[in-house]
Amino acid sequence: MLHGSYVDTMPSSADVIFDCIRVTWVAMIICILFFDMELATALWTGLVVGIAYTLFVRAMYRSQLAALQREQAREQERRNAVAAAAAASPTGPASPAEGASPLENHPPAPPPVANAV
Repeated sequence: MLHGSYVDTMPSSADVIFDCIRVTWVAMIICILFFDMELATALWTGLVVGIAYTLFVRAMYRSQLAALQREQAREQERRNAVAAAAAASPTGPASPAEGASPLENHPPAPPPVANAV
């Protein structure tokens, strides 16, 4: 199931901008330290990485939100179908999944047999 507060809403614009700046800065530092790039080249590289990361994260949030909405719609349809079946049945719910006790449809167990010694 896809429940959790991290997929309930899209991040705010401030969060997205902060993430882009943070990833840009980290990528720029990595480019300077490990790839010996000039500052301007490292900044442009970091900016491209930051924007790509931001777009990827937003696409993932959209995907997760769409999946959550589909799951909630299926659950609501299932509840509506169960309620409609229970309302249409004159005796009430017939199966354990619809709310009937599983013991209602079974005969009682036979009495235990005493051991003869």
